[in-house]
Amino acid sequence: MVVQESQENSQTRGSGWQKPPQFERQREGDDVIIIRQPAPREGTLLEIAAEVSDLTLDVVSGLIDLGAVYYGETEAPGQAPKWRRANRLAEAAPHHPIKQGQWVRVHPNPKRYPAAQTTDWAARVIHLDADFCVVNKPARIPVQSHESNSVETVPRCLVKALGLEHLWMLHRLDYCTTGVLLLGRNEQSSRRFMQDMEAHKVQKQYKVLTPVPVEAGLEVVHYMYPGPFGSSLEVMAGKGLRARGPRLLSQQPISTGKEWKKCVLKIVDTKLPLQVYESTVNLSFGGRTHQIRAQLAAIGAPVIGDVMYGAIAGATVSDSAIADNDLIRRIDDCSQIDGPIGLHAYSMTWEDRTYKAVAPWEE
Repeated sequence: MVVQESQENSQTRGSGWQKPPQFERQREGDDVIIIRQPAPREGTLLEIAAEVSDLTLDVVSGLIDLGAVYYGETEAPGQAPKWRRANRLAEAAPHHPIKQGQWVRVHPNPKRYPAAQTTDWAARVIHLDADFCVVNKPARIPVQSHESNSVETVPRCLVKALGLEHLWMLHRLDYCTTGVLLLGRNEQSSRRFMQDMEAHKVQKQYKVLTPVPVEAGLEVVHYMYPGPFGSSLEVMAGKGLRARGPRLLSQQPISTGKEWKKCVLKIVDTKLPLQVYESTVNLSFGGRTHQIRAQLAAIGAPVIGDVMYGAIAGATVSDSAIADNDLIRRIDDCSQIDGPIGLHAYSMTWEDRTYKAVAPWEE
């Protein structure tokens, strides 16, 4: 990871907190450079963002529309700014007044997702009514917005393609995962679904491709590290763990300030259709971040194409809650995923209705 930062920026946030005149950061595997700088004068957001980033007005206008420009608001002098994404101001965003010294943040090379433009979104809708929109999510596009791009997401693309007013994100599928995704169209129905998710009344089934067979009928139980990420961790022997990196699992329940989250999946069946093994997996406890990918890798059967968890296949944290040096090294070597993987959300059952989507390798 490359970090360019002055010593001033190492001050803890609090009274008298200040950022350096310019702060740039490039995260490994993300390649998003962030420029934060106080406005040298009063002006519009468009003018000031162009000035601090040394970009043209036309380029910055496009970045504002994409959600790659923010302005900072502070309640009192010396406080860290609360960042507001500029495109939430809609057409008023470029003309939003910025005071001298007010913080502006620009992502000059935002993450882009070509699938947003190349996908026939209407053709991927499985079900649409007044309460919900169910879609067969394609790979290579996120459900939740990236910090540098709030437009190219599944909900925003569907809103635009179908002419809807709004869609609520109620659960997630990874960027690299395909399949059934349910989005809410109103607050009341969305709340009902979320309550049933928490009560484990929503059943999810996945199709998974692995290079080795997984025993049919096997119930896999692990405990997942709950965070925080990025800071020095006892579980990593004082080393940090990337928020966008792999999730750590243990065979036993562990408490490191927070209790580790229980993860359960059941292998329903396994077959050999394409020179790799396809398993049907039932997911319990609503689903954790990367749960299927992490658990299958932990038992030595990483998902096809999953270079992140393939690097730590067969590894879990010991009962002492300390990752060994080999696991720490392997986590450091983990790569970010760019393409699709062999993981597909095949079906979702809720309130006596089942929504299904055929896996891309079966189409």
